Parts: sequence; C-alpha cells; structure tokens
Amino acid sequence: MNQLGKLRESMGLSQKSLAEVLNIKQQTVSSWERGRTSPSPYYMQKIEGIFGVRKEIIFQDAFYKGEEGGIEL
Repeated sequence: MNQLGKLRESMGLSQKSLAEVLNIKQQTVSSWERGRTSPSPYYMQKIEGIFGVRKEIIFQDAFYKGEEGGIEL
C-alpha cells in the first residue's frame, strides 16, 4: 500500500467512499494504491484538497524521476 492508501485509512475512508467523492470507480483507487497506475494531475489536485496534504507527498512514488512512468516535476 502506498501513501495514498495509508492516508485514506488513517482518515477512516474506504476505497469505495473515496471513489464516490471523486466520482470514479473503486477499482481506480485500488489501482492507484497498488502503484499500477497514477492519477492524472486533475485527480492529484482533488485528492490533495480532500486530505490537505501536498500531492508530492501523497504521490511521492509517481514523482520519483527514476521510476518508469513517473511524472517529472
């Protein structure tokens, strides 16, 4: 589980409830948490607002430049 999953659980949210707030499928949240895919910048910003934590912290794995498919800042 990545930072998103840990943060979500610490807030007492299920994947399904986070997905409902974001108007996406629960499977999408699961995929993000397992590191299979990364959210678009749009969803990163929305998640940042929901949790009040900078997206660079929540999605630190996605921002790591050396990772295949990572997002460069």
